[in-house]
Amino acid sequence: MDSLVTYRDAMNFVWKENFVPKLSATQKIHDSHYYTIRERFSIPSQFACDVVRETHGVFASLWELQKKEKGKPEEKRRDHFEECPVRKSLTMQMTLNRTASVFPDSKTVHLTMKDGRLKSIPFQGWDKHILYLRSGRIGDPKLTYDRRKKSFYLLVPVTMTTFDVPHRDVVGIDIGERHFLAVVSTAGTEEIVDLPDSFRENKAKIHLLREALRSKGTRSANRHLTKLGKRERLFTSDLMHCVAKGISDQFPEALIVMEDLTDIRDSRKTFRGGKTKEERMEKRRQANQWSFAEFRTKLTYKHSLHNGGRVESVDPAYTSQTCPQCGHVCAENRIGDEFLCLNCGHHDHADLNAAKNILSRSLILGSTVNRPIVPAALRQLSKPTTSVVGS
Repeated sequence: MDSLVTYRDAMNFVWKENFVPKLSATQKIHDSHYYTIRERFSIPSQFACDVVRETHGVFASLWELQKKEKGKPEEKRRDHFEECPVRKSLTMQMTLNRTASVFPDSKTVHLTMKDGRLKSIPFQGWDKHILYLRSGRIGDPKLTYDRRKKSFYLLVPVTMTTFDVPHRDVVGIDIGERHFLAVVSTAGTEEIVDLPDSFRENKAKIHLLREALRSKGTRSANRHLTKLGKRERLFTSDLMHCVAKGISDQFPEALIVMEDLTDIRDSRKTFRGGKTKEERMEKRRQANQWSFAEFRTKLTYKHSLHNGGRVESVDPAYTSQTCPQCGHVCAENRIGDEFLCLNCGHHDHADLNAAKNILSRSLILGSTVNRPIVPAALRQLSKPTTSVVGS
């Protein structure tokens, strides 16, 4: 415990000292703070190097976020250097085979702490995870302490080698808010996947409870807020795991195509209507908590790891306004959940229609499966760009 507290204090000290020059180059941070933190906190040299590397990662990320703000309107720009970052959790980055050694066969680890080396510490884990440790390439672990459970956890990243399996069909997925997923495939599947009502109800209850705790402002209320935040994140993550696993198992031999929704929060409106102020605020809050990125990340690694499949992305522009039959693009084509083409009269569910357009764009860009007939008008849309999310 003393090592984690010292590491956290050293991290906060370097972040505070570096907040004025805002250095992001590893060598410059090392030259400025390495010997100071070794003397001030009496930590081993590798601990000091890990502090420097983490500082580089934090400030490099802040500079990247700051650069993205330049392309936004002045009234929407955010200063990411407004406040100095602070490390609150008891978490320590370790270096493999220097401050941490992992032995999957004996299920033990060796850890270097502030006062010396701890050897042959037993650990527990799922059999599948132990198999990953044995067969994959282990990365730098991270040691963390859970105050609520009073337990230490060693988070070990593993890089697995996967092989792309030729796909037999293509699946297009549109992520929405009214309906979480709309799924269509070249095999004829058309499906709407909704989040369970219990999920939305629990999120609403947690939100009300958090508001009540914030209004109290006591120390015990703040501790409860922290626990509640972790519970909400785990609750959401578990649901995303289940949905992603279900999609991957349903289409094990498919190429999955989704929208490229990078930076979507900066360009979309979150007004969702409502009769009362409270109802409008709740809809806006749920729109801002749209977990599309987390779902795509989980689906990408699950589909690749378990089935050898790929998840690709296409340009989402006008997918909800385009008619897949005649290619007519018009905002008035969609009204709520209904899609009705004003040009040819094609009628469909709006989210399924968007998923079909995503699927068609993937086929136009070059798929190896049998292609359906794609109208020429759709081919004349602005050229979409594609990028591989995972392999």
